[in-house]
This record gives sequence, structure tokens and C-alpha cells, in this order.
Amino acid sequence: MGADAHAAAGRAQRRVERRLKNLLLVLHAHLPWGHLADDNDPAAQWLLEACVDCYQPLLEALERVEADGVPYRLTFSVSPPLAAMWSSSLLPARLARFIEAESLAYQNAPLSHAAAAKFHLTRLARPRRDLLDGFRRLKNVELICSTATHGFLPLLTTVPEVARAQVRIAAASGPPGMWLAECGFCDGADAWLLESGVRYCFVDTHAVAAATHQHHRAVRTPAGLCAFARDPEASEQVWSRDLGYPGDRAYLDFHHRLDGCRVLRVPGDAPWDPIIAVEKAKEHARHFVAQRAKTDAEVIVAPYDAELFGHWWFEGPDFLEAVLREASGVTLATPTDHLREQPATETIDLPTSSWGRGGYAAVWLDEKNAWMWPHLHRAAETMLTLEPTHLRAWTQAVRELLLAQSSDWPFLIEAGTNAGYAKQRFEDHLLAFRALAAQLKAGAIDEASLARREATNNLFGAIDARVYGSGPWPPR
Repeated sequence: MGADAHAAAGRAQRRVERRLKNLLLVLHAHLPWGHLADDNDPAAQWLLEACVDCYQPLLEALERVEADGVPYRLTFSVSPPLAAMWSSSLLPARLARFIEAESLAYQNAPLSHAAAAKFHLTRLARPRRDLLDGFRRLKNVELICSTATHGFLPLLTTVPEVARAQVRIAAASGPPGMWLAECGFCDGADAWLLESGVRYCFVDTHAVAAATHQHHRAVRTPAGLCAFARDPEASEQVWSRDLGYPGDRAYLDFHHRLDGCRVLRVPGDAPWDPIIAVEKAKEHARHFVAQRAKTDAEVIVAPYDAELFGHWWFEGPDFLEAVLREASGVTLATPTDHLREQPATETIDLPTSSWGRGGYAAVWLDEKNAWMWPHLHRAAETMLTLEPTHLRAWTQAVRELLLAQSSDWPFLIEAGTNAGYAKQRFEDHLLAFRALAAQLKAGAIDEASLARREATNNLFGAIDARVYGSGPWPPR
């Protein structure tokens, strides 16, 4: 073999090796729609906490890596409700009040925890950012979205047109891929995604058990949608409560506070040292990358809830930044990158599945929350009978139904955390939908009530009246 042939063979071998080490880091950011005008709304409080602890630190970490010219790649999913709350004109003032209260608590922290308190005061003093614009500006991040209000498709398909609307409305921004809420795949979902211009989604590991290479390669559905399956080992190391990195004793404890301050290390029995914690995060990042480099998988899909990084696991953004900087033996890629290099060749029928406990729908359909679904299905049937004779009222009816369909409400009820709030929010949106549906059918709109609902639940802007139709999408 001549020198040129040897060189060509070497290049081909390196391409194969690189394909066998594509690491897809995927962060999914989502919170249920919160009412920022209501100081007592729990969902609004969750948003404020996540903005300070999670979203801004993540953005800053990614900006630092880009500024240093590190050739990283990352996929970031932002749900439409979260994107709308980030863009709300009410957010800056609410966030300022929240930060002021947090800062006051740390100013009065016990002297024995002064180092930790000083660290928190410094981070709280950093200027707030336009999060949506910030993530959009990142050159190495592939932005995608989720279903419109994080509706769990497998339990909405009783009325397929309404389940499909969760995809159609969300895909209006033109994302290359979509995070199906709870990784909930169901029959027909691939066709809905493809008609909306979406080319790939993510599923749980067991969904590709029938595939030759299982979760180690991307697969195609018969309709042509590409699917990436979660790598269980990569997930466990980062996410597992018992085996994952966040349980290390160097890290800031989430559950225990001292006079309202997070200054204790896991498990809440000693002062937290931020310097030691950051070094531990870097150590864990090196371990994570080394473990991924050992696998023979063509693609390693590592998807996580974004809120893990910084909120539940305070040092998570430091860990992620170190992974991006120190990736060795793997190639960081996005789904689009991977499919461009190595198109999915195996076609399988994906089963109904999720990444929830048990792998199917048990979390969102059990003895605690089963009562919700007949109401949603009847509302969906009613939706198909409504005509947009009064476009504002019809649009608000769509919004209320979409918000009632959020997977967050049955999830919280099943988990027993904020169950009363979840029930109240579900019933509020459902009752508002029923009232608007009755008014549309009667041809008599309560304009004052409509205006109040529009002011409170105003996500999505204008909604195309053909979103529930059977015609091609997007409309020509």
C-alpha cells in the first residue's frame, strides 16, 4: 500500500473512531407557566429561584467557554412556557425583589459560615441577563423546544388532533429537534413532528430495545423521524440520588438551610466550602468524560433536566463547564452534527414510552391523578367543535386548554408535592376553557373576563385557527 493509500486509510479510521465517540449533551429547561403578577404563586417562585441558581449560571458558563474559543457543542431545549416567562415584562422587577431578599438573608448569615455567605452575595450581585437572548446568541448551542405546554402526548392521543397541536404550536419557531415532554413518544408522534419541520427527538433507553445497536446509535421511524435514546450510565452518574456526583459530601446541600441560607455541605452537617466544591466538580467532570471515552458506542446521549445544574446541584454549572473544556477521547456534538456525519440507517417502530418511572405512563396516570384525564379528553373533543367566530376568545380557549394539559399538574399530584396547587391550577384552566367554549357557542363573549384571562395567561401570541385541522402543516 502506497503512502497516499496509508494516509487515506488513516483518515478513514480516525473518522470511524470519532463517530464512535460522539457525546450529545442535552439540557432540557422547563418550568410550568407561572403568574408573575401574583407574589404568592409557587410556579413564579420556582422560576425566580431557577433564574438565579440555574439559568444565569449556565449561560455564564457557556459564554466563558465560547469566549475562550473552546470548540464545544451542546443541545439546549427551552419549553415555550419558560421562554415566555423569560420574556415577560414582569420578570425583572420580581427578580430584583427576590434577589434583594436573598441577599439580606446572606448578609445576616452566621459568622461561622461567612465564606459561604460571601460567595452567595457575590453571585447575587452579578447583573441580571436577558436569558432568552443570551442563549440564542451562543454559537455552539443547538436550541430546540418541547411540546407547547409540556403536554404528555401518550395520554393526549385519545383526541389525536389535540395532541398534535402540542407539536404544531411549539414547532412554529422552526426548531430542528423537539424534546417531547417526559420523553413521551406515542403512535403518530413521528408524523406530527416531521410535518412541522422537526427532524429528531429523544426517547428513553428501552424504546430502542429492538434496535440492533440499541441506544448506541440513532434510529429512524418508518415515517423518517430520527430518534436518539438516553444512555443509562451517563444519566445515572449525573442524576442518581444515591450513585451520582451530586451526593458527594463536598457539595452544597439543597435540603438543609441555616437561618434561610444555603451554607451547609451534603448532608447538612458541616459548613460548605465553595473552593473545595468547585475543585470536586472539576474532578467529577474528568471522571465523567473518561467513562464516556471508554465506551464503544457510536453516539452517547446524555440528557438532563437543566434545573439539575445549579438549582438541585449547585455546582452543576461548574461541572458542565469543566466537561466542555476537558472533553478528551470523545467528540462533543449536537444531533444535527451527528446525523450529518452518520445518518441513521436502521428503521424501527418506536413503542409508546417515557423516561418516567416504569418507562411508560405510570407517573401521570395513577390512582391519585387518573381523574384528570377524562376531563381533558372531553375538553379536547369540545375544542374540535369550536369555531373562531371571536378570534380573541377562541385563542384564549386554546391557551387555557393547553395550560390544563401540562404534564406538571399530574406529576406534582402523583409526587405529593404542591399537589393542592397543581389541582387548583388544573381546575382553573379547565374551568376557564369551559366558560370560553360556552360563550363561543352562544355567541356572547364576556369581554371583561376575557381581558383578565388574557392578561394572566397570554403565552403564544396569535395562534393559527387551522392548528387543529387535518390539512398540511404549516399551512401553505
